[in-house]
Amino acid sequence: MDESGQPIIGATIRLQDATTGTITDIDGHFSLNVPDGKKVVISYIGYLKQVILPKGDTLKVILQEDNQKLDEVVVVGYGSMKQKNITGSVSTISAEELEDLPVSNLSEALQGMVNGLNVQLGSSRPGTNANEVYIRQNRTFTGISKDGGNSTPLIIIDDVIQLGTNGQPSMEQFNMLDPSEVESITVLRDASAAIYGSRAANGAILVKTKRGKKGVPVISYSGKFAVNDAVSHSKVLKGSAYGRFYNALAIGSNKASGYDDLDVLYSDMELAEMDNLNYDWLDKAGWKSAFQQTHTLNVTGGSERATYYAGATYFDQGANLGDQSYKRYTYRAGVDVRLTNDIKLSATVAGNEVNPIRSIQKARFKLYGMSGSTEKSDYSALHHMPNHMPWSVTLSDENGQDQEYWLGPIENTYSSPSFNRDYVTSWNYFALNNSGSFSKNRSNSWNADISLTYEVPFCERFVTPCHLFVFALK
Repeated sequence: MDESGQPIIGATIRLQDATTGTITDIDGHFSLNVPDGKKVVISYIGYLKQVILPKGDTLKVILQEDNQKLDEVVVVGYGSMKQKNITGSVSTISAEELEDLPVSNLSEALQGMVNGLNVQLGSSRPGTNANEVYIRQNRTFTGISKDGGNSTPLIIIDDVIQLGTNGQPSMEQFNMLDPSEVESITVLRDASAAIYGSRAANGAILVKTKRGKKGVPVISYSGKFAVNDAVSHSKVLKGSAYGRFYNALAIGSNKASGYDDLDVLYSDMELAEMDNLNYDWLDKAGWKSAFQQTHTLNVTGGSERATYYAGATYFDQGANLGDQSYKRYTYRAGVDVRLTNDIKLSATVAGNEVNPIRSIQKARFKLYGMSGSTEKSDYSALHHMPNHMPWSVTLSDENGQDQEYWLGPIENTYSSPSFNRDYVTSWNYFALNNSGSFSKNRSNSWNADISLTYEVPFCERFVTPCHLFVFALK
């Protein structure tokens, strides 16, 4: 029962360090066989967990409310409320849950952190953001021109709504934030996001960045280092095992007229020779572990009337395949000044610079289940390339000098090969890589936010009241 003597329905009672347990009925009663010396764990949402050693056949337990949990401050809409006053579907992620994650952007950090929040990861190239983030089901109102078929939730960073050039919700600035800059992330689902109107039909994600704290100046540094690599590579058929599987597939699909159709099938002599060949295309391409590092430096301090915060972050991510890298520099500075007891002025300046270097030898063809022209295509093609197939041949030129010529793989032998950029026959990773082709970009952005907050004295439900105005420059 609770502290007022009312029965608690559905409380969980289980043996400590065991899976055996039960729940309380409508009267708060339960029955459980407890071995001698075994402790019982009793828990219920919103109440403190208790561990008890029974000393008789009956047990009376009074659960106490978890006031600390209920008094936690949660950002909702244009203000903050205590957890116990919230009736909608709201989830919060704290800074401590984000800081140690080895991710390149906040979208990846959200994966698996919040119920009902789905993150579809993008390609695995350095610095690439998630393809899509959506709350609950993925729904687009394509019939409404105002929505434009956008399923992205509304992003609000420090009370400023983030929109793209098309006027639709955008995650660009969200993904530019470094986890070390974030104080908390709140996900508003369903009716909880209604305060933002129709733009939040797909839910809303609220981000509060770190602010200054009262006290002497405190300077802190954080460094993170990580190594990214594949846990394992999928197993592939090699040598004559590949050839025999190919022969069976060709006969079963009527590509070969019979077992003696050696224009299509591998002969016994060819199958034997395939066991002596080992052209590992992925190893030749130089698959390696990728190094990643993050360095953060910030300072905070202030007095009763004014506080300040400033921080800068450097992020560097390498690649497993090819000469590629992603470097990002971010900075943020903010000040909060209390003009009166009820009015506070806040100002923030933030910016970032991104320098990605990427190779452009992406495979375009649709082979081995690949979708074509994606960053994953090179890896899939290299890893699944039959190991009896060479990537080059050495021939003598007109001067008698040996010259290496790159080869385009033949997809099959029962149809005429096609030679254009959409077919594997026109692709060779090493030829494209040796051409020196790459793309190098440099982009930067900055924004300034100014807000004036009035604390409504008679509003007890809200911890932080609504803003008088928010002005933003980008």
